[in-house]
Amino acid sequence: MTFTPPSLHIDHYPETIRTVLQSHAEGSSLRGVSRTANLAYNTVVSLVRAASLKGQMLHNASV
Repeated sequence: MTFTPPSLHIDHYPETIRTVLQSHAEGSSLRGVSRTANLAYNTVVSLVRAASLKGQMLHNASV
């Protein structure tokens, strides 16, 4: 018998997203953020990339 953790639907956890982005902005490593937020490294990378693209789009729209 193996343990299968429940799937994390990130859309239901805005505070987790906020924590990931805030920690990254404060200079924590992506691996450190993944440990702190208890998320997979690739999930953290995806969240940071998505936020970066959104920021670039907002900036480009105003320039």
